[in-house]
Amino acid sequence: DLAFESYFDKAFNSYVFVSKERRADGVHHGWGEFKRHDNQIAIREWRELAGRVVEERASSVPLLPGVRDGIAMFYYLRSLSNIPSTPQPFYVLSRQRPDSVFIASNTPTKFSRENIPEQVVTPIVCRLPFTGLAGLKNEILSYFSSDGLRLPLHTELQVYIGKVQLRLVEQARASHVVTASNGQRA
Repeated sequence: DLAFESYFDKAFNSYVFVSKERRADGVHHGWGEFKRHDNQIAIREWRELAGRVVEERASSVPLLPGVRDGIAMFYYLRSLSNIPSTPQPFYVLSRQRPDSVFIASNTPTKFSRENIPEQVVTPIVCRLPFTGLAGLKNEILSYFSSDGLRLPLHTELQVYIGKVQLRLVEQARASHVVTASNGQRA
């Protein structure tokens, strides 16, 4: 049982992140504030058991240029989709420290799946040299729609239990229909 919140600006610069994870040994909470004026990320973590705080710690890490939390990283990746580019490093906050992540926008690829018309997209490959929350590790491969919304169509990632695939099955925004680059509707 996981919950995450992230607050960031239009350039995907993180300001605050919040996490909550239920585990066998209690509920683990995390809170972080990106203090740009101090070039620090203030982090507070605590564990609750039966409604009581049984463990708490506070720390800080340097705020390097371009460091983002995981959710802001997803939106940053989405902004890069469908733009062929060379691999580039950036930083994401992982387990209380900034870790480098390498992003490669590969060559354009044809993508199609049931209920989604064939379209040419540029997949994003994100290589993680660390193990993140929920055991996220190795590599994330994402395909986003080729239209202006860049909807996440398909993502594959590795976690503790194995490989997880996320697929867009249905969209709730009736005013938008995923279309292929040739204008074909889903």
